[in-house]
Order: sequence, then C-alpha cells, then structure tokens
Amino acid sequence: MSVGSPWINFFKLYDFYGLVNNKLLSDRKNVISWNNYKGKVLTDNGFRLRSKIYQRGSFKNLKPEISLKSVECILNSKDIGVYCLRIIYPPHQTFNYIGMSAKTSIHERLLHHFIKISGTTEFAGGRHNGDTEEFIKMRSYFKTKGIDTSESSFCVKNIWFKSLLCKCFINYYSS
Repeated sequence: MSVGSPWINFFKLYDFYGLVNNKLLSDRKNVISWNNYKGKVLTDNGFRLRSKIYQRGSFKNLKPEISLKSVECILNSKDIGVYCLRIIYPPHQTFNYIGMSAKTSIHERLLHHFIKISGTTEFAGGRHNGDTEEFIKMRSYFKTKGIDTSESSFCVKNIWFKSLLCKCFINYYSS
C-alpha cells in the first residue's frame, strides 16, 4: 500500500507557457489580450503535463522544457486518487487544497485548479471555465502583495503537489 508521495514542486509535473504565447501554435479561434500579450489561448490555458504526449494542439511534438530523463514526472494523464495541492507564500501564507479524482484524472482536476489559480477561467472553455470563491480570495490576497498568479514564475516558486493515496489502493477498495 502506498500512502503518498513527498511534496513535489510544480515544475517537476508541469510546464507553464502562459495563457498566450506566440511562439506556440493554438487551435483556438479568438485573439485575446492578456498581461500585455496578444494572441490565441494555448491548449489547456498553457499548462502542459510533462509526462503526456499531446496528439494535437499547442503542445503537439513539443518536448518538456526539462527532459524526463533529467527530472522524472510521476503523474500520468490518467492517474486517479487523492491528492493535496499547496500554495506557499513564505513566510506569510499557505493555501491547502485536498482533492479526490475518480470520474476524472488527477491531471484534469489539477488543470482546473491551475486555471483557477492563474485567474484564466474565462478563457478555459466549457470543461474548466468555472471559478470559486476561495480561489478568487486567494488571487485577491496575492494581488494585494503585488503578485500575479498567472505568471509562470509564481507556479514554479509557490505551487506544490502531493499524492496521498495511489490509484492501486483506491481501485482495490472500490471494487
């Protein structure tokens, strides 16, 4: 039985290219302006799971920024289970979120959380376009500190992930 992973920094699981990045292709139709950038919204609002091979969209044929041989990605696109997401702003504040995936993968759940953290739900399309009061409060807190949660540097410095139970444990007890 696995009781969980150590805390893992965002950059070991995801690359974040920003909501708009004209160096990458986008299948989206509309051109938007975001943080002084103008262009089309990237696939998954710019959040790329490092272990996933994308068949289409902005990340097709794109290798992870850091090779998987150099830094392993323990999260696969179809993994399910219980997880914790932690946003740390030392030494002042920590935001924790505990979630469970069963019908959708941990990746899909994290993607929705990252889109809410970055404040880009209005550009996410149907499946990830809802925001919540707690994420709005969190972004407001960071805004008062002069911090933009939609910047890639915020994700790398402040977001941590921990799996609490592995998928084999959940599958064993759910059958």
